[in-house]
Amino acid sequence: MSILRAEHPTETDKRLAEELRQMVNLERVQRSIPLLAKSLPAFRYLDKLDKVAQDTVHHWIDTAVYGHVDREGKKVGDRLAAAGFKLYLHSENIAFSDPNYAGKVFEQFMGSTIHRMNLLNNGYKYVGIGTGICLEPSQFWNTKDQVMTTLGPTGRLWCMVFYTPPTTA
Repeated sequence: MSILRAEHPTETDKRLAEELRQMVNLERVQRSIPLLAKSLPAFRYLDKLDKVAQDTVHHWIDTAVYGHVDREGKKVGDRLAAAGFKLYLHSENIAFSDPNYAGKVFEQFMGSTIHRMNLLNNGYKYVGIGTGICLEPSQFWNTKDQVMTTLGPTGRLWCMVFYTPPTTA
């Protein structure tokens, strides 16, 4: 176990992940698909996909590297394949946000064009959500911005993994 995180997702982690899932699904079903005059379907739940997202957050905390690519150069597709998923359509949203309120990260994602596109992409069928906080302030290498960032109990790490399996004929 890392001294910087809880061994397993806490009840707060699980509650906030579920709150985010509900916010995203509500937003999706309130949106219509242009030209089809029907709403977007809610994301389906897959426990194994939540585990990929949660393991990503734990890996960030354990290695002090935060980003879409880890120190070994692995990305979301690599993590999905390692968990036994057949790759077809996948992406991820990541964020650092308020430690106690899922609505804040939802606002961040909806306020960002690329993150909003993932949330509202009709091609994605499943979403996995992982979240956690560092138990003490720590320096993290932010792979996107190539800078050190202090993360700790004043903020929460989030990972959303979007996935659609290949269709079988």
